[in-house]
Amino acid sequence: MLTAPDLYSLDDAFERLERMLGRMPPGASDWQALSSFLPANLRSGVYRRSVIATTFSATLEMVKAGRVELRQDAAFGPLLLRPAPPRAGDEEDDAGDETVAEDGADPED
Repeated sequence: MLTAPDLYSLDDAFERLERMLGRMPPGASDWQALSSFLPANLRSGVYRRSVIATTFSATLEMVKAGRVELRQDAAFGPLLLRPAPPRAGDEEDDAGDETVAEDGADPED
């Protein structure tokens, strides 16, 4: 009888990255190797490959969403990441969701 391999899920990778990045201040200047975000004591084989692949995939999704920055200084060099600095549009303003024209006039008037 065949048994399904034990794989690391994308949800597990997102949760681990979120937890670990949450310990770093937004826009931290210290870049961390992606490998430092992998679980300790990985066993070899399919499980290890699934951890690496899903962590990389989760990282790319977080880059796309603007939550982390990713860089690689040399071909085949380590991938480095850090929390992205807050974007200007991410802060809540007192105006709420109301739209205001550039001249300050209410567009519904």
